[in-house]
Amino acid sequence: MNLTGKVAWVVGASSGIGAAVARELVSRGAQVAISARRPEQLAAVSAGTMLSVPADVTDVASLRAAASRIRDELGPIDLAVLSAGYWKQMSASAWDTATFDRHVQVNLVGMSNAIAAVLPQMLARHSGVIAGLASVAGYRGFAGAEAYGATKAAQINLLESLRVHVGRSGVRITTVCPGFVRTDLTAGNDFPMPFIIESDAAGRAICDGLERERTEIVFPARMAILMKASRLVPAGAWAALWARSARTAARTPGAARAHMRLSRTVTVDKPLDTVFAYLSDFTTTTEWDPGTVRTVRSSGDGGVGTEYRNTSTFAGRQTQLTYVVQELVPNRRIALRGENATVIAHDSMDFRAADGRTEVTYTADLTFKGVAQLVAPFLRRAFVRLGDEAQIGLVQTLNRL
Repeated sequence: MNLTGKVAWVVGASSGIGAAVARELVSRGAQVAISARRPEQLAAVSAGTMLSVPADVTDVASLRAAASRIRDELGPIDLAVLSAGYWKQMSASAWDTATFDRHVQVNLVGMSNAIAAVLPQMLARHSGVIAGLASVAGYRGFAGAEAYGATKAAQINLLESLRVHVGRSGVRITTVCPGFVRTDLTAGNDFPMPFIIESDAAGRAICDGLERERTEIVFPARMAILMKASRLVPAGAWAALWARSARTAARTPGAARAHMRLSRTVTVDKPLDTVFAYLSDFTTTTEWDPGTVRTVRSSGDGGVGTEYRNTSTFAGRQTQLTYVVQELVPNRRIALRGENATVIAHDSMDFRAADGRTEVTYTADLTFKGVAQLVAPFLRRAFVRLGDEAQIGLVQTLNRL
């Protein structure tokens, strides 16, 4: 599909993937109209380059009126990108029917309403493309994603059924299944998001797929492979995986199944007491650990019981942990424990004088909790790479003391 000159309508374009797709369509020469509930956000996305038509996907009359205005002002709609979405984590112990209903209304009914606004005219013209944004979360069931996953699975089925139904009409139906994308919807996630990409990259991937007339657009590639492979796991085995995770958590409250350990040893031509004095202040991590954004001492004098607030970037996400010094033996050992909603971290440094030089062995243990356990195995490569970079940074910094 050559996007140049095409009239494209992006529904759910006030932020995130929808906004990124709209901008990318403009850059490829399309005439773009955008819709969402927030006029001020639409104006910011448009920046004068798009037709902004406020509409609510849960209101079928609102969407039909928006589509009619777009046809009046720009012409027949060649492409409709349906990207409106809602996400909120669910709790089994406090089942929230209002939250579940909101998912259904925005994600599923909203997509149906948008299809109703464009499909009849496309069928009458025997041309047009409807691209619906579902998610790889619709491939399998995940704890905490009962509502979101259910609506995404339904969207995938809806789009596939419609594709079969209109297969000979000249209208094409494209299913878009993104993995993790950095948007307002994912900003509040408190678990690691492997292979996360920026919304601009998602916009390019979608437009590339549309130009190549792909029936299904799934990205990023590594997440696509992982989630497609997950569909091959038998239902019983999939449920057993989650049950085993729950039993482990029940036996050891707060602990997780997934565990990663990394250990690195460096040797520098500096006195032991100088090296220990420097590293016993945990705020120095900002100078040698590339994963650390900042570390501040929140309480204590540097000894046992001292608390540090650490902000780090890992697996594409910025996280905060509060570390507490558990052990401090001058010129021999430092040990700290950190924890947040998804991970428990145990960091230690062991010191040894060797022929006038100082040897430091740094060990980091991460134990994941909750839903983060499932993605932890796919984070090992990033964890090892971060360790390699920290080792280089530690050597360079200590040699400058």
